[in-house]
Amino acid sequence: MRRIILVGMIVFGLAVIFFTFAKHAQHHLLLKTYFRDAHGLRAGAPVRVAGVDVGRVTEVRVRPELKEHAAEVSMFLQTPYELKIPEDAVVSTATAGVLGETYAEIDLRGSSGAPAEEGGTLTSRESGPEASLESLVEQVIKSARPTSCDPPSPENRRRLEPH
Repeated sequence: MRRIILVGMIVFGLAVIFFTFAKHAQHHLLLKTYFRDAHGLRAGAPVRVAGVDVGRVTEVRVRPELKEHAAEVSMFLQTPYELKIPEDAVVSTATAGVLGETYAEIDLRGSSGAPAEEGGTLTSRESGPEASLESLVEQVIKSARPTSCDPPSPENRRRLEPH
């Protein structure tokens, strides 16, 4: 009888431990990409897929021997669910708002490859000049300028006059 109780307690304890860890299990994936210009991307910056944070940049370093794409970016993705990033997905840098931090965005559109493997490398897409802070500030200033300083036309003046 003691053995049955002991075995039952051990099985129950193992089941509790298993379900506790299974509930909090995390799926993770380490990936790399290479940029010509990392646009100020730093370790600790978010990695996003479809606008959802799925990980962090773990390291950004310069690899001079790679010449064309010398900025090596390592990313650690960690989610409570299995996230299969296609190996032909594309990584770009983006900025959160005008003055926000730079983050890595993984674009899944058009990708249909097999899931990337641990330590795999994704292709990068360089952010164009429209993504730079200076360009964004210029766009804001241009949109804030009045398009015309001419007085209203006679027709518009009549519409504005009180009746």
